[in-house]
Amino acid sequence: MIQILSDPGCPNCRKVKKLLQMNNVNFESYNLQTEAIKQETLMTILKLVDDIDEILTVGSPIYNELELDYSKLTPEELLGVLRSFPDLINRPILFDGQHLCVGYNPEKLEALGVKADVF
Repeated sequence: MIQILSDPGCPNCRKVKKLLQMNNVNFESYNLQTEAIKQETLMTILKLVDDIDEILTVGSPIYNELELDYSKLTPEELLGVLRSFPDLINRPILFDGQHLCVGYNPEKLEALGVKADVF
């Protein structure tokens, strides 16, 4: 099953959820504004990324204000930062344990079994 970390105010999150529904794909959705990311979820995501910046909003003011080297944080430290500052997390993040898609990325969505050309 696909899990999606999202935010109801995020246009790409709404678009991706609509695509999942149109493709009849079962998914569990987590609202990053109201639900803290779980350690097991973060660990699964970290196994699927090449660079931590893939899941962070590197252009956000908070990213720069914190002045952290995110790549050097332990998973526990990173989890603490992400729980304290959920806006650091790029949205949406979809994953199934083997594949990861950050943002609206038609090619990576297809790896998750979602045809992005249905609009």
